[in-house]
Amino acid sequence: MADSKFFSVLRHSFGVFSSRPIFILPKFLVALLYGFAMLAVADVSLDVLFVPELVTLDELFFLLVVTFGINVLDIFVASLYPFMVRQAESGKKVSLVFAAKEAFSRMGSFLPSLLAVELLFLVAAIFFGVVSVAVVFGAISSGLEFEVFFAVLLAVAFIFALLLLGFVFFFYLLYPIVAYEKNSVSHSLSRSVSLSLKNKWGVGKATLLSFLLSVISFALAFLIEAFPSGPQSVLYWAGFLLTRFLVAYVYSYLYVLNPVFYYKYVGGVK
Repeated sequence: MADSKFFSVLRHSFGVFSSRPIFILPKFLVALLYGFAMLAVADVSLDVLFVPELVTLDELFFLLVVTFGINVLDIFVASLYPFMVRQAESGKKVSLVFAAKEAFSRMGSFLPSLLAVELLFLVAAIFFGVVSVAVVFGAISSGLEFEVFFAVLLAVAFIFALLLLGFVFFFYLLYPIVAYEKNSVSHSLSRSVSLSLKNKWGVGKATLLSFLLSVISFALAFLIEAFPSGPQSVLYWAGFLLTRFLVAYVYSYLYVLNPVFYYKYVGGVK
């Protein structure tokens, strides 16, 4: 019964998504910006490795500011989808302008809530990173066999994946909660955790699906490196646009699935 309900949500969400191409547009624009930022970071990384004297602090700071700005824009774009889905579920024409007005009116809740989750994850990731580095260096200094050392690396990667999955699980419903319910930031965060635990099997499946699709999307983002031609080639930029579109397609669907899941499991869109 639980499986049939979950697959029903998947079918319905994909039907809502595939019948309205406008869902892809906002995320595609953000994906393009992320793509250009990734190319810039790759260039600077190569300079740091081979000609570090050419890299300035101003350049690094500019990249950091631009990346943070794109991240904030991404949060805003993601906040459009609950309102776009609500329009679709109500049988209305999906309007980006109307969704943007509604999302902008809720940014005072969206930004603090999402940035709080990202900060929590960053703190946890830094702590885990420090511990992982200590474990890896300890394994190296102890002269472990390659097979054992490789097993240690796999264990570290597995634990980090579990940490990431945990964050996605507990805050999976945060976007629709902030969009549809008028709660404080702290209440939105706690309600997301509460609803995830209440619907743990459904949220767990949605979390795993989102994680797997995100991994695929992440791999697609680096497909551009497989193109032998350089940035001077039309083929290179055609590949760039194709990979950005595929990334946007995957994430756009995940952004549609999220509020549809809330709608079906929590009991309706307010």
